[in-house]
Order: sequence, then structure tokens, then C-alpha cells
Amino acid sequence: SGRYEVYAARYPGLEARTQISRNGGSEARWSRDGSELLYKGIDNWVVTVSVERVSGTLATGEPQRLFQLNEFDGWTYAVGTEEGQFLTREPLAEQDTSPITILTDWPALLDQ
Repeated sequence: SGRYEVYAARYPGLEARTQISRNGGSEARWSRDGSELLYKGIDNWVVTVSVERVSGTLATGEPQRLFQLNEFDGWTYAVGTEEGQFLTREPLAEQDTSPITILTDWPALLDQ
């Protein structure tokens, strides 16, 4: 197509590729239960496509737009552990000087 697209293929070997995206896509992620493939479309929308193995081949559903991302270089979203949960990057307001707190070794706090 002359642009990035998302495909799924059996591993190893990568034969019998199935095109998942229809109008360009990147940053593909599997849903936690493996029933959907998510990707970022060329218009910065996160798109989901249901995926099912039927008689040894991959059957896909209709792409569904979920939400639009802000434009960033690099990876822009992650799929959360709960259904419908995502982590995305958001730009800071130009004058925002809020502190950032990073908590390390948080599992040790669970015992307290």
C-alpha cells in the first residue's frame, strides 16, 4: 500500500499473513485475552479489530475506532490489565510545572 500496515501471521515462519489494518496502521498490541488486535491508525485513532481462529485461518471483524491520540513520536499508548483500560501520553500545558512523583519498590509497601 506504500504505507505502514498491521498484519498478523503464524509464528515461526510468518507465512499466510492476514492484513488487519485497512488504511494504514502501526503500534499493534494484542488485547489481554487475545481476542482483539489494537493499532494506531494513520489518523492517530486507536482502532480495535476482533480476531478469531476459524478452521486454521484468521477471521477478523470490522475495525472499530476507540479514541484519538495526541501526536507524539514513538510509542503512544499501552493496553491496561482491565478491559477498556489504556495508558496514553498527554502533552503538558505550556506553563505546567507540576512535580512528577515516581514510586519505586511499591510492592514492599503492600506488606505494611
